[in-house]
This record gives sequence, C-alpha cells and structure tokens, in this order.
Amino acid sequence: MPDEKATSAVYRLRQGLPSALFQDLLQRWAKDPQVRSIQPVWRIEQQFYIPLNQIEVSWKTASDQASRQRLLSRIEAVQEVTEKDPHTDLLTIDPCRQAAWKIAALLSEELSVASAHPLILSILPPLAVEFRLDPPGAMSGMPMPFSFTIRFVEGISIETATIANLNLAPTGIFNNLYAVRFDQPPSAVDLASSPIQITGTLEIYATGDYQLPALPVFYTDRRNGKSRPATLYTESQVIRIASLVPEKASVYQLQVPPPTALPQLKTTPLTAQLRWVVLLGAGGLLCLASAAVLFLKNRSQDSDDDSASERLQRRQIQTALATSLKGDPETWQSADWRELGRSLRTVLSSHAEPSTPHDGGSYRSFLGHLEGLLSSNQLILAETVLGGIEQVLATAHTDLEQKRALVADAEALLNSLKATDPLRPSAREEP
Repeated sequence: MPDEKATSAVYRLRQGLPSALFQDLLQRWAKDPQVRSIQPVWRIEQQFYIPLNQIEVSWKTASDQASRQRLLSRIEAVQEVTEKDPHTDLLTIDPCRQAAWKIAALLSEELSVASAHPLILSILPPLAVEFRLDPPGAMSGMPMPFSFTIRFVEGISIETATIANLNLAPTGIFNNLYAVRFDQPPSAVDLASSPIQITGTLEIYATGDYQLPALPVFYTDRRNGKSRPATLYTESQVIRIASLVPEKASVYQLQVPPPTALPQLKTTPLTAQLRWVVLLGAGGLLCLASAAVLFLKNRSQDSDDDSASERLQRRQIQTALATSLKGDPETWQSADWRELGRSLRTVLSSHAEPSTPHDGGSYRSFLGHLEGLLSSNQLILAETVLGGIEQVLATAHTDLEQKRALVADAEALLNSLKATDPLRPSAREEP
C-alpha cells in the first residue's frame, strides 16, 4: 500500500462557494484517474485532521486467532492486516467501499474487540504566527504580558529582519508614555529552531484606546528547491487603558441619589373603571385556575392506573428472574446465560426508564444510557454481572465459583432494584 501521507493532498475551499461550483469540482475530481477517494477534513477542538484509511484494533486476551479471522473476513472492505503485537492489528480499509470510521464503530461493539479507532493525521500550516496580549487592556501604568510565537516546518527559515522590525509601539502616543520590556533580549533569540517565542510586558501611561501595529515575519521557503522570500503579518490588536484610580476610596464607590417623597395620586373616574376591569380579570383568572386543578386531578387518576399496570408487569418480570436465579449454575448452558443477561437488561431498562427502554450492543454502551438513573452501587453490580455474563459467553470454560458469584451478584442487584423501585406500592397497597 502506498504511504497516505505522501499521496494525500489537502484543499481549502473558498468561503461562500456556490453549491453548483462545488458539485462541478467534485465531478471533475471523480473523473480524474489520479484521484482514488475524496474525504472531508475533521475538525476536533479547533484542530484539523485528515482521516486515514487505517484502523487500530486491540483484541481481548480471551479471543483466539480463529474468531479474529472470522470477524475480519466478514468485513469486505479490509485490504490488508498488519500485526503490531499479539493483541493489536492494523487494518487497511478500501475507502471506495466503506468509511474507516464506520467499520471502527461496528468493531467496537464486538465481544472479542477491546477497542477500535481510526487513525488520523493532524494538518499543520507550514508557517504560523501568533501575537497575544493578555489581558488586552489595563489601568494606566499596569504591565500587560505579551507573547509572540512563530512556528514553522523544515525547509522554512526565519530571517533576522523579523527581529529588527519588531515594533510594539502603540499608534497615536508619545514615546515617553509607554515602555516595552522583554524577558530575554531579542538579539539572543534562536531563529533556527521552531517554535520561536518572544515574551515580555507592555506598559502604557496614558488613558484611551490604542492599536498595536501588525508585526511582520520575514521568511524564506526552500521546500521546493527554490529560494523564495515572503512576508507574513500578525493581526493588529486594540488596547483600552482605563483612568487612574482615585486616591480616596469614596470617590469610586456607587453613588445613590437621596430618597424623595412620592407625589400624591388622585383618583379619577377613569381610575374607578380600571378597578372594575382588574376585579373582573382576577375573577376570570380564578375560574381558569379552578378548571386547571380539576384537569390535573383527573389526569393524576389516569396516571395512577398506568402506574398500577406497570407495577404488575414489573413484578411478573422480577418474579420470573428470581425463580431462574434459584437454579444451579453448574447445569446452565449458553442459552441460559444469554436469557439471564436479556432478562437483567429488561429489568434495568424498565426500572430506570420505563418509557424508553434500551437494549442491544455491549454492556458498556447499554449502561451508558442508564448513568444518572441508577445508584452507584447498582451500576457497579450491573457492570459486574453483565460483564461477567459476556465473559462466560465468550470463554469456553469458566470456573464454577465465578458462575456462582455472578448469580449471587445478580440476586443482590435484583434485591436492590426492588428496594428502590420508583413504582413500588405503599404499605396500604400491599396485599
């Protein structure tokens, strides 16, 4: 397989590109024999990445080579498998048949797979400059820290003219009303290694709004075998300097006007009519409130009937599960363990979210829907029991003591769910 880093190209489309031009561009690329696949760039936490056509799969120690090969044979898009270590494989995917991230999502749900994630490659510009002033404003005479950072790749050299033209003087101010102090002399900065960072403080002794000029960065690009000088500028920044702090604390405290007497209000005929309108409106609101109370009362009675039916159904499921837990796990087959796991998922789903039960997938994805709906002890017991059942199903031979311990944990989980049942009847409703 060719190296994707050497055979990939990144294009940044113009902002506001019409949809028709974009579709025409895709059609031209699709007809180009040199283009094998087109994929969008990912943006993760303000950083751009290229999705590669490879997946790193970590297998569980209980899985054997035969089960791994059977699983990979079902994925028709796999072109090549490279073993990194005994429990880690690197899969190369055909992007024209299936996306790598989709296959990684399907593999992560398999019992024999510990983890599966697609590989990505970060996109870094050949030259990046940043000037930061934190904070971008202060009181008169207060130092404001600044940092000037230059990052570049191999083949680009920063010229000394960048240091010679480093001008941090605010516009519209005399030279004796500001001061720039560097933490390290600019002449001692190493311009040959990335990143280049120049730090210091800026002090301004006059109030008002000022603008720092854009800083030029002079560099030479030799990556293509040609020497090409160029210049890149930082963004200009606006600084606001506030007034001096008064000598007395009372000067800058909150000023409150003294209280004044309210004027006397005279009752007019229009005011008397307004009173009658207010009284009639209050009477109408009282009638609406009474109707709302009656409606909510009838609705609560209907919800009580629904709760009774849910309570009866839940009792039946819990009784059947408690009966099955009384058996001897030594005689249980794989179907019995599978039925136990399915029953526990049903009980947990109806206990936490009776209206929207979740089922399917691994036990981790299932319990992820129930976080915050069960207690921490119940979640620990559920993770132990469901994870143990999946391990019993995935392993050919399991110790009898481990099976009995799983049954005991399942009984403890069932008792805990009964004790915290949200639809548990009161003492008056118990038969």
